[in-house]
Amino acid sequence: MLDFRVDRIQTETFTLLERLPPGMEHARRPITFRYQLAAVLARGEISQRFEQQRIVERLPNGDVIIEAEGRSDFFIVQTLLRYRANAELLHPAWLREKMIEEVRRLAGVYGVG
Repeated sequence: MLDFRVDRIQTETFTLLERLPPGMEHARRPITFRYQLAAVLARGEISQRFEQQRIVERLPNGDVIIEAEGRSDFFIVQTLLRYRANAELLHPAWLREKMIEEVRRLAGVYGVG
């Protein structure tokens, strides 16, 4: 086992990649999507879980349609799953399909479906 003393680490010998190498660009663009949030959670102020989040429509039953931006498809799906049955991913279709696949995998883990 090796022991290291943090107070003796020299920053000159320890280089971190703080930015991308020359000639490379960060290609990740935010994903714009829409989801429906149940009335029980849409009362009052809505938690800001995503970038550029805004209500685009209020439905007669109290539900709301929200448009937002997320940093990745994984982040969007995982965040909406936290709402359980109180949120439905509506658009874009390819992202909705990813959500459906994830819910099917979850159902399979628990022996449902």
